[in-house]
Amino acid sequence: MWKEYMATVVLFVTQEGLNSKHKWMKSEDEDVRIQLRKAAAKDLRSMWFRLSPSQKLIYIPSMIGSFLKVSLVDDDETREATIPIFFDMMQTEYNTSSSRSFNEFASELISQLDTLVDQHSATKGFKEHFRHLSITLCQSDKDLMENGGKELIERIDRLLTALIEYHEVSSKSTVECADCLMSRTLQLMKYYDQYNHEELYVKYIYKLYDLHTSYGNEIEAAKTLLRHATMLNFEDTPLPSWLTARLLNRHCSTQRQLKENLMQEAGNLFSKGEDWEDALIVFNQLVPVYQTILVDYCKLSELLQKISKLYTSIDRTERAFFYYYLVAFYGQGFPSYLNGHKFVFHSDKLEMHGDFMQRIMKMYDNPNKVMTTDACPHLVDSPGRHIQVFNIEPIGMACNFEKNPTVNPAIKKYHRNYNIQTFEYSKIGDRKETKWTSLDSKSEFMRTWLVRRRIKTECSLPTDLRFSEVVNVSKPIYLSPLQNAVEQMRKKNKELNELAINVVYNPTFDLKLLSRDILGVVNAAVMGGVKNYQVFFTQECRAICDREEIAFICELNSLIIDQVEILEYCCYVHASRCVDVNEKKINEALADAFDRHRKYVDDCFGKTSSRLPPNASIRLSSFPEDGSISDISGKATMKSTRALAIGRVSSSSQSKFASTPLSPSTLVPSPGFEGVRFRPHLPLRSSTSALHHNFMAPPLPPRDDQDPSRTLKRKP
Repeated sequence: MWKEYMATVVLFVTQEGLNSKHKWMKSEDEDVRIQLRKAAAKDLRSMWFRLSPSQKLIYIPSMIGSFLKVSLVDDDETREATIPIFFDMMQTEYNTSSSRSFNEFASELISQLDTLVDQHSATKGFKEHFRHLSITLCQSDKDLMENGGKELIERIDRLLTALIEYHEVSSKSTVECADCLMSRTLQLMKYYDQYNHEELYVKYIYKLYDLHTSYGNEIEAAKTLLRHATMLNFEDTPLPSWLTARLLNRHCSTQRQLKENLMQEAGNLFSKGEDWEDALIVFNQLVPVYQTILVDYCKLSELLQKISKLYTSIDRTERAFFYYYLVAFYGQGFPSYLNGHKFVFHSDKLEMHGDFMQRIMKMYDNPNKVMTTDACPHLVDSPGRHIQVFNIEPIGMACNFEKNPTVNPAIKKYHRNYNIQTFEYSKIGDRKETKWTSLDSKSEFMRTWLVRRRIKTECSLPTDLRFSEVVNVSKPIYLSPLQNAVEQMRKKNKELNELAINVVYNPTFDLKLLSRDILGVVNAAVMGGVKNYQVFFTQECRAICDREEIAFICELNSLIIDQVEILEYCCYVHASRCVDVNEKKINEALADAFDRHRKYVDDCFGKTSSRLPPNASIRLSSFPEDGSISDISGKATMKSTRALAIGRVSSSSQSKFASTPLSPSTLVPSPGFEGVRFRPHLPLRSSTSALHHNFMAPPLPPRDDQDPSRTLKRKP
């Protein structure tokens, strides 16, 4: 009888007629409806507190959802009347249970809040009333308060915050608020995972998964799906009933079937998103399942074929990678979870800064742009909305084959661009009165310092979202013109080397990219190239340098000479791939420019040497016309088991100082020339006209590290 009575009161208070306003109703009629609702809510409270503890236990937790519907009515007096009922339920279960806990009450309250807030759009007023009244009542029972009561109230407050934020975003256009909706969904996922609400956790896993698939985020969708897969095992145990009731079982009846289904889809999504390495990780976990648990060789065969194709894609396909951007939000116009927070976003594949900026501006309704890389805490309390976006560079975890010259650069690039948690950005600082400007006060290069910062994110990217919040920004790191020169030479040498290797590996690689980069070094008309560095080799510079800086100068000298040998190899590779008339003309221009550049380096920095095989040349005019180069190349290729490296420190004095760091980034081994691996199985074009030029570039002989001609040459 009491249950029927309370259910009737709940229906009366929550009926639409008492919540809706109609134009035909007079104000006094509306007032009567409001008073009736308040009176009914107070009577419901009065009736509850007349029950004995044993009677109350009959309705805990079954009536929690009904009472919560009343509390969610948008009326302060109604809330104040019914919210104390929840505290009494918690107190009753705590005092009557042998374990002195209120787990049933807490679990049901959280479950009902998740369902009913979705339906009733709970306001911040309900959240504030619930917290204030619950804390006040809990203070009257210190035993309950100290044994989980206060902690539960804090948990509920956090949940209400997350639910309100989630529904505020979901009520807007998902086209404009997709990232916000995904982040609020992930916040709820983390909450339910933390407190072991498995059913609700899985519910939001699939909400996030659906969002990612609808926006074409294959990698993020796969990572989200794997969250559920890790909860399952490969045993034939039945799935929980709630999974089937929510239609999340994917027509599977056992955990093994569902786990296999999820892992297959996750692997396919990784593959579609060109994250082949993660696809391999997923598929390789299925190999022993098909091999020993299911003993299904048909599935094993299909899986191994997939794995084989993935390895081929990694080795042969030129992949497009993400760019990374730091995005900071400022101003009271943004919600609290954005205002004053910084995030690292990854772009779409090859999405340049302008396109990314346009997309992010549209997503957040065109806020004001902040045109600086400096932090802007003064904008946090401003009434408007401001957004700051700029490029940052990923710092990948060094893989164990990073320095192995026989490894395809395409394999290494993945580790430099994926699973990144540390980034850096630099800005140019102009300093006019330093010891470097005393060497040449007119040189812009000598006034240019780099101010660098490292940032660390909460999660490695890519992750469940397309962005991750910044958790730490380092203090500024200052790089002098000398340090900047060494760093730029290291970077350029590595780029030239890997570009040439990519041309060797990939017969369809655009040769224009190689010729452009060669010309940019040997004919650096705009930036000056290595001519900028001559000042570092004067007696005046040596006089003002300390021991560490002398080491940098030694390394810079070696890098400049190494670069000549790398450039020669690049020209050699370029010549080996020239086919049409335009490419041949470009090759002659490159060869002429390279000869001039080599002479300049020989005169100013020290004698260079050649690493090309005997009789090899960078000019097409010296190539045989009878195809013998192809034969020689093939023999050399078959015999070559390991490529030979260029770019190592040559002199003993340089070897002594080469490891001196420029900044934290230089703690990673210096990226010298890594050599080339030549494979006889690469396809060659069969055109008769191209027969003499499509040979595989043979491996290079080693350079004697004790070459006496490799000396530091200083200007008098």
